[in-house]
Amino acid sequence: MNRILSLESSEQNAVFDGYAERLQIATEKALRDGTLDKGLENYRADKVVLNETQDIRADENTGAITKYYNLTAHNKIKPLQFGKIDTQNSNFMGFYQSKNTGAVRAVFKTSSVTDEYGNVTHEAIVSDDVFQKAQAIFRTRTEIIMPDKPKSVLTGAVKCACCRKSLAFESRYRRVFYCHNFNLGTGCEHSRADEAVLIDTIFAAIKTKLALVQVSEQRYVADIQAKMAEHDNTMRELTVKLKKLKLSQSTALEEYLEGKIDKSELQTRKAKAASLMLETEEQLASLNVQNGNTLELVEQHKPFYEHETLTREMVKELIKEVRISSPTEIEIVWKFQECYTELEQGFMPKLNI
Repeated sequence: MNRILSLESSEQNAVFDGYAERLQIATEKALRDGTLDKGLENYRADKVVLNETQDIRADENTGAITKYYNLTAHNKIKPLQFGKIDTQNSNFMGFYQSKNTGAVRAVFKTSSVTDEYGNVTHEAIVSDDVFQKAQAIFRTRTEIIMPDKPKSVLTGAVKCACCRKSLAFESRYRRVFYCHNFNLGTGCEHSRADEAVLIDTIFAAIKTKLALVQVSEQRYVADIQAKMAEHDNTMRELTVKLKKLKLSQSTALEEYLEGKIDKSELQTRKAKAASLMLETEEQLASLNVQNGNTLELVEQHKPFYEHETLTREMVKELIKEVRISSPTEIEIVWKFQECYTELEQGFMPKLNI
């Protein structure tokens, strides 16, 4: 500190500017690597219960007391989907079925107590012998097959045009979609549609879009390749330019520290470089989006060119939602609507690079 104070004020400013810049770089690197020490952090849970408090140390000089708090954290259960249960996990104990409700539960070994050495352990609820006998009985029962598909390929995609809520699906008597708010008198009572009619209408619309993309893809393959080559060259030039601008900032700082330029010149050069860097980064981001939109349009549609029926995957990839105003009024909101519009006008979308 004494050596820094012996410098001129302008030199001190330069030293502290250099220190601040290096500190910021080191902090950002630690954040990316996950090694930044953030100090005390909040522990969050749905509910925390204080079990006991104990004084474990008192400072001889100040009398400050260090306390130990024993807490129990309660968190809501988040159900695990049947298809995601890892039965190969060493902590997996098996499946159990409730006699009262018939519900099936996957049971895993868990830990709940921390001993004096910091090891987390728990006591077994039942002996291993009892557990093995229960598993033997369970294996003799009829296999329980859990459904892995929704009741309809359109489940979750069909919305009420009036209240924008997802329509419920009824399959006991007729396979229809309807709005839960049908009894409020707000117009939702008309948001009702037969599943078969919806599937036929939506699939016909999708086939039209697929044909549009397929024909346009074949027509513009050569144009896409030429545009992509030009795009790659532009990307390389902008990347090199960005690196040179970053280097110019460091060079300006070094010249300032060596006394070759004054602080005003340093700030002017840094501001100019920062402005050019921002402009270059925006150009790079724009190129990435344009390239991504073109490739995504083709790649998202290709798997469905030969499909003869509507599938769940087709709905998820191509449609945002289907809005039902009445049995005869259906609006399909497409994920690629802007691209379709540009294709209908005769050119591939987002290729002006």
